[in-house]
Amino acid sequence: SFLSGLSLPYPPHTLGLECGLVALWAILEWARGFLGSMGNKTEQVVPTAWFLLLTLLGVLGNLYLVHYQIYVTRLEFVINIISFVFLGLEFILGILAIVGFARPR
Repeated sequence: SFLSGLSLPYPPHTLGLECGLVALWAILEWARGFLGSMGNKTEQVVPTAWFLLLTLLGVLGNLYLVHYQIYVTRLEFVINIISFVFLGLEFILGILAIVGFARPR
């Protein structure tokens, strides 16, 4: 987003908004990975449930990057499709993990 802003014309105030959204998305992905790791290591339902909620927000971030960003290169499109696949797999595995963690032992 930033590099394309140096060489491509952007509407006023759009480049800053896109860079801010990408930074927010990066923080969200860090928190999502942390909660997923913590929930899996401790086998707790609550962090894993937050991981699932943040995964849905991550899907919205990828959706923005694919459809609503001003300039989307082919490489960005392919990377986001791969990210959608991984997010879907992580969501399914997260649900299975919650079912396993909630099951009485």
